[in-house]
Amino acid sequence: MTRICVYGAGAIGGLIAAKLQAHGEAEVSCIARGPHLEAMRSNGLRLITDDGESRARVQCTDNPAELGPQDFVISALKAPAAARAAGQLGPLLGPDTAVVTAQNGIPWWYFHSHGDRFEGTQLKTADPGGQQWQHIGPERAIGCVVYPAAEISAPGTITHVSGNRLTLGEPSGAKSERITRLAELLGNAGFKAPVSTRIRQEIWMKLWGNLSFNPVSVLTQATLAEIAGDEGVRKVIAAMMQEARAVAALCHPNIVTIHAVEKEDGRHFFVMELVSGSTLDRIIPEGGLPIDRFFELGIAAADGLNAAHQRGI
Repeated sequence: MTRICVYGAGAIGGLIAAKLQAHGEAEVSCIARGPHLEAMRSNGLRLITDDGESRARVQCTDNPAELGPQDFVISALKAPAAARAAGQLGPLLGPDTAVVTAQNGIPWWYFHSHGDRFEGTQLKTADPGGQQWQHIGPERAIGCVVYPAAEISAPGTITHVSGNRLTLGEPSGAKSERITRLAELLGNAGFKAPVSTRIRQEIWMKLWGNLSFNPVSVLTQATLAEIAGDEGVRKVIAAMMQEARAVAALCHPNIVTIHAVEKEDGRHFFVMELVSGSTLDRIIPEGGLPIDRFFELGIAAADGLNAAHQRGI
């Protein structure tokens, strides 16, 4: 039986684990922490959907060494947490273990099997210190673009809100035996799991939607269906997407690249380009900047704004 460990059995990870376990075609285990872990250990993983409730008994732990090598490790941690946890995956990795990166934003393996002059480039912003590249290895990576919405409604309880598509893709674009098997398992468990030969394009499409729909949804408290159904709001979304497209084309030393917008413990944050230097609160001394330093910083900021304006932003 195929062995699958969901590393980070939060809302999305818990949803995936519960549905895979319920179908019974794989041996499923979970890595979790805190009260959520204790509740799953005591009472199983409870899943609430529009069709009712179910409870899955999965092996849960906070220690990967208890589980041993897997066929698939589905990393459902937020991107910063995934980088920090990379060194702990060792006991789960056998010679042929695949690691499925189920996170929003640009993945750490992005330039593996990319096939151009950037082939093999390691993204320090997505993988500080190269921890995932070193401890996991890009050859294990399978991309996954996550569309379901879910929440931890109580410790040990996952509520599925909407969506069931998990788009998969090998960095090389190949339809390998391992990705075909994973798609089959997820499909049999009730997910739509298409295999894309251009997974990077799928990643960018999801990110494009996130940066336009998400802030409007937060401000209006409207669902995606409600947003898409309103002609006026659709025009705002279209304008945001066009501006984002223009921003993506920018390359300027005074403009910082934003790779993703994430949420952790109820707080939103940006995953940004790693740039050496200090923040303004450290640069500006008590009493203000000397006039020459003020103009130096102001001109640099103006250069960045000018480059953006020339792109129609």
